[in-house]
This record gives sequence, structure tokens and C-alpha cells, in this order.
Amino acid sequence: MGSGLFSQEGSPIPLAGVRVTGSIAGQGARITVSQRFRNEEKHAVEAVYKFPLPEGAAVCGFSVEKEGTRISGQVEERDKAFEFYDDALQEGKGGYLLDEERPNIFTLSAGNLNAGTEAVINIEYVTLIDGDEHTLRFLLPTTITPRYIPDHQAEDEDIPLDHRIHPPYARSVPYGMEMHLTLAAADKFSAIESPSHPIRIEQLSGRQTVISFSQESVLMDRDFILTLTFSEPGVSQVFLCRNNGATYVQMDFYMEHEEQNKSGNEDLLFVVDCSGSMQGDSIYEARQALDVCLKALEEGRRFNIIRFGSRFESLFSEPRAYSEKTLERALSWSRNMQADLGGTEILQPLQHIYKVQGDSDSRYGSILLLTDGAVGNEDDIFYLVRNRSGPRVFPVGIGAGCNEAFIKGLARAGKGDSAFIYPGERLGPKILSLFGRMSEHGIEPAINWGHKQADQTPADPVIYTRTRTSLFARFEGEHSPANEIEVTADVQGHTRKWAVPVLTVKEDHPGIPLLWAREKIRELEDAETCPEQKGSRQEDRKRVALSREITALSKNFCVLSRHTSFVAVEEREEKDLTTGEVRLRKIPVPVTMGWHGLPGLRQEQIDHTPMEGTMRFSIVTESESRYLGRPSINAPTFLRMASAEPPSPFDSDYSLVMAILGQQKAKGGFSEDKTLAEELGLDLQQIVSGSREIMPYSENESLSLLWSAVLLHVLEHRFPTHRKSWEKTVKKTRKWVEKKIRKQKPTIHGEPLMSWAARYVATRRLPD
Repeated sequence: MGSGLFSQEGSPIPLAGVRVTGSIAGQGARITVSQRFRNEEKHAVEAVYKFPLPEGAAVCGFSVEKEGTRISGQVEERDKAFEFYDDALQEGKGGYLLDEERPNIFTLSAGNLNAGTEAVINIEYVTLIDGDEHTLRFLLPTTITPRYIPDHQAEDEDIPLDHRIHPPYARSVPYGMEMHLTLAAADKFSAIESPSHPIRIEQLSGRQTVISFSQESVLMDRDFILTLTFSEPGVSQVFLCRNNGATYVQMDFYMEHEEQNKSGNEDLLFVVDCSGSMQGDSIYEARQALDVCLKALEEGRRFNIIRFGSRFESLFSEPRAYSEKTLERALSWSRNMQADLGGTEILQPLQHIYKVQGDSDSRYGSILLLTDGAVGNEDDIFYLVRNRSGPRVFPVGIGAGCNEAFIKGLARAGKGDSAFIYPGERLGPKILSLFGRMSEHGIEPAINWGHKQADQTPADPVIYTRTRTSLFARFEGEHSPANEIEVTADVQGHTRKWAVPVLTVKEDHPGIPLLWAREKIRELEDAETCPEQKGSRQEDRKRVALSREITALSKNFCVLSRHTSFVAVEEREEKDLTTGEVRLRKIPVPVTMGWHGLPGLRQEQIDHTPMEGTMRFSIVTESESRYLGRPSINAPTFLRMASAEPPSPFDSDYSLVMAILGQQKAKGGFSEDKTLAEELGLDLQQIVSGSREIMPYSENESLSLLWSAVLLHVLEHRFPTHRKSWEKTVKKTRKWVEKKIRKQKPTIHGEPLMSWAARYVATRRLPD
């Protein structure tokens, strides 16, 4: 791809393109990101490029291809690596440096790129793929969403935080990204989908499948998401490998829903990010998610809502019991929420919540936080949550470039769990699944690895139902555990045991040792942010000791950390040494799609060729606007999706399901709605007439009972593929209907009410 576009300084941009290759096998992936740099200027340049990677990636390889030569990098302590890099540049050699700024933000420096030369820099990592009982969610981040940095935020090692984590942003860039991923054992999956990009799926010989973009290259303005749906539900499994005189074990643990620890009737708090960065797609998704949760609450459960930005405000002064009246007030407040409160000051409402916990009768058991995570003071927030006893935190990351490291880190700090909603994804199943986990206490398992000196990470995991949780252990020597590993935990006051089978893995390039090292480093980095409150209170000295341990692990396993860097030096002949002025070129990146109200995935797709002026974007059709509640907006033309037709973010069946759920009452049952009835192909007047024939008849309840029974049959028989979106939410309506039927045994002309409702639904058809 040519680099014919100029930066804000008027100079050519030296990044020509990015290519991603790799393989996905089971719950793991090995990925290589290749960045091609080409200097088309008449003098040498130093290119600096900030880019994202998954927060759990074990970055284990760094090499440079230059004029047929391959140069391998090595891991060094961060300051020492920069010295090597700087010395190489001063001597006229080529220098290449890779730094970790955040767990998901990296800086690449390519120094002394002579005029007319080209270099390809390869960054390799292994990572685990997030998953639940039915799906895996592979994330390939491509964009760094601008993050809010509070005015009082301290500098990071004498470098302004803004410079450390933010690249320069541009209206458009000349480079794009190609991708080719190999999926092993593709026949295990019933569906392979991407909510973010149009993809091409090619079947190879055997059981392998290649996944690529429908276009040759795509704009890097939104993260790539690949969803893999299993044909069969997940099972627990242990994988063992031996490497360099040690034994490494990975346990993928899956706990059935029936085994959960109930958390009781604790107060719930919903916290919604209404800062400016949430404008557009994100605030719409947040409102939808909040509405789904509110509809699913049980009558009598105490709850409250806080919205925040530069300031925060509460719906109620203290938690209120869930009723028709409080539901109506909450829904009204939710649907009028706008992203109009300024900066993303998450710390302030959290400080208030913990203070209230100690000063009043409010005792929140869980917090559901809806945010894009666009913050720069992550460590301050983690420190607060880890150091204060109080509610568990369940963050939901929203947007096309959500801060994954913050969302997952906050869930770990708050002993909760997390979920992510990409614009256009069906949020119902994800939100309801996470909401269900808020009603349970995760188990804290004890694992008998069969070895006294097992180095387990994470050391103190919290596991929730219907999630795939990976744990790691390392033993010195060629250890051979039993055929099964025992897991023990307290479940509802009883000791529960699981026997997880062991499978020995033989790999040429084993990923399990690298994943153990990355997880161990991450655990130490979390401890460094918030040193353990045991023993000495000299936190600075504890941090120094942790820093040394992290650095040693990073160098021993050749896995990047916040305290180390990859560095590579290109030796040159005398004639190729760089002489004269070297100019710094910071690579600009596109702004995240949908950020701060910019055009998002729910808007019409248009070609991204630069144009003058603005264009009107149609958000939804008139019939859709009733449920989505979104107008069309004026948007700048410089941020546009690729020209290939993307998957439609609007599913008419799903919209009808959400419309049905929107009519559910606090106690259970559905409110009658003529427009909804017409869109479902139902005749409300016929149902009203049928309700008057119910024996015994109740003027206050007969219509509501019959209408609710009809809608339950509609959901069951017309929308079975959306079951995960509605089943948990309508549980209270099903209970309400069943209770009334058991008590009253209602009939219509002698026919049981549920039988009449089923027959009626079977005779009706959805309108075209």
C-alpha cells in the first residue's frame, strides 16, 4: 500500500501497512503483527508508532526484516534497552525498540531509516481467547481510543501521561491492515461470525479454515472481533507440557450453572458513564443494557443508578425497592440519559460509593459499571477498589475500541467479572449472563496439582458459572501428575469436588510456558500497583522488589512487561551508516469509530475516500426508531467504514424480542401494546375479546394474563434462536402466569387458557 498521504507536519507517513497472520487452536492463539515501514523522504527518519495489542498477550517475539536480513530482538530492562537503542542510532546503525506503556498499549521506535529503505517489523504473541459456555470471542485491537486524563494526574517517569499513551490522531491515514488467520478444528464450531467486519471464510484441506477480511485491506478505526460458537457446550480440561527442565500446566475450568453460590438479596447499583466519549453508539448501547437489567430485576430488590462524567448524580438518595413505580422512574431516567457530563471521572463516584458503604445503611453487594473505559488513571482506580472492602465490581466495556485492560483489570480488582458489547452485537445474552453472575458469589477453588511446589497463577482466582477460566501452574523438573487434577471449593455451604482430566501436549513452540509467565507477570504488576497489606507498610520498597521479580521473569521467558523492552540493533557497513540529520516522525492513527459521537457502526456505510464538507447519516429506519430512539446526525466525513458491505447491526427479529421485553412489568406480566401486537401479527382486539370469555373472569387481571400467555408462546415458538436474550428476563413473568393458572385454573369456552394461547399463536403469522 502506498504512503501517499502526508502528516500534519506535511511529511510522508512512513508506515505503509500492517499485516496480521496467525493461528487459533482451541482457546489459544499465536499471532504475528507485521508492520511495514518505508521512508520516502530524502533524509533519514526515526519512526515512532503507538498501537494496541490484547491486554493478556504474551509478547514473545520481536524481529526485523531488512534487505533480506532478519534481525532478532532481545528483552532487556527498559532503561538499558533504550540505551542500546540510542547508542546504535548515535553510531549510525539501525535501531528498533518495543516498549509496553500499558498492558494493551505499545510503542514501536524504528530509528535511522535511511532514505528510500524499507523495514518489516514482526511482533509475535500468544494469547488466550475469552469464552463462555458456548462461544469464544477473539479480539484483535487496532485502535487506541483517546483517554481522559484528570488534571491532577501525576507524570509517568517524568513523561506526561498524555505523551505516554496517546498517538497523534489524523483525519485519514494511508495505511490499512490485512489479516489471514488459520482456525484449527473448525468443525467444532457451529458458527463463525464477526460483528465488526465483513469476513471471508475459506475451507482448506483437513479440518483447517482460513479467515480473512472481505476486502484486501481495512481501515484501522475499530477493533476486529471474531465470534466462534461451539457445537457442544464447554468442558473442563487440563493441558500439560514440559519445557526446559520444568513442567507447565494450564487448566481451563468450566462450572455449571447449577453449582453456583447464591449471593442473597443484596442491593444492586448501576453506574453509567455519561462522559463525552460515550456519545453516539456507546451511550445508546449503555441505555439498552441498563433497560435490559432493569426489566430483569425481581420485585422488592433494592437498587439505585448513578450516572457520571466530570460530576455524578444519583437517581435515588438511597437504594429503593424495585416496584412498578421505581421501575417507571428508572426507565424514564435511563432513556433520557445523554453523554453530556464532560470527562470520564470514574474515580469520584467510586470514592463516593465506598464512603456511603461506611456511613449509611446502604450495603451494595454488586456494582454494574457501563463504560468505554476511556481513562488514563487506571492504577488509581484499581488501588481504590483493591484496598476497600465493599461491593464486587462487574464492568461492561462498550464501544468499537473499548479499553480492554481497564475493564478486565477492574473486574479482577473488584472480584467480579466482565463483559464487552461491540456496537451492533446482541447485548441481551451478554448482559443477562453477567447480570446473573451478580446474583451469585464466585467460588474460590483450592487445586491439588499433585506437587507441593506448584507455582500457581493467579494465586487466588474467583470463578463464576458459565465462564471459561484458565489457571496455570509451574513445577521444577519433569513432573508427571495423575490422570486427573482435583479441584475443591465451598458451594452453598458444602464441599464440592471436581476431577479434571489431564492431556499431555507436545508442541514445537509451546505456548503454555509463555502464558504462565505472562499471567505471573500480570499478577505481580497488579500487586505492584497495590502492594499487599501484610508485613511492612513500606510500599515503595515492596514495589522495588516486585519490579525486580517482574524484570527477571520477563528476561528469563523472553516475554515483555512494563519494566522491560525488546531491542534490536542492525549492524551496518560503513557506506550504509546514517549520517546527517535524522527527523522524528510520529505515526498518526485514525480516531476510533463512534468515539465522542463520530459516525459509528449503526450508521449508513459509505466509501472512505476523503471528501469535503459533511454528510447526513441515516441511523435507522422510521419503523426501527420506536425501539432505538435515535435520530440522524451530522458527522464529519473523514471517518468512514470500508466500502465492503458489513454485517447489518440491526436484526428485526431481535428488535421485536427487545420490544416485547420492554413491555414487562415489575411484578411480571406484559403491558398491552397495539403497535407491538400489529408488528407481531397479533390482533389485540381479538385477544381482548378472548379475555372477556375467561372463567373465572377478573376485570383487573384477565386481559393481562391472556396477553402475557400469548407473548410467552410468541417468544417460545417464534424466537427460539434468541432464547438467550429473553429466557432469563421473562422468568418472573412465567412464574406470575403459572401462579395465576395454578390458583384460578382459567379457561376460555372450556379450553385451558395456555392451550387457547398456544393455538392462537399457531394460527397467526408475522407480517412481511
